Amino acid sequence: MSSTLAEQLKLKKKELTTPLPVQLAVQGSFSKVNFGMTAKVEYQCIYCDWYFDIINLSNYDLILGTLFLHQN
Repeated sequence: MSSTLAEQLKLKKKELTTPLPVQLAVQGSFSKVNFGMTAKVEYQCIYCDWYFDIINLSNYDLILGTLFLHQN
């Protein structure tokens, strides 16, 4: 989830004890995930709580990922 979207939705973020490196879909050539949070996802017939890493995404607000797609 982009940090901009997390701020707009006023979601509570939690600081990670160990930052995670990220190289794809972020602004800049290299970034780290320092925060994460759990949010309620409601789309069509899907209602669940899902964990998101908060990063500076370029051109995206949210990336659901293959795990979410396989489970839903």
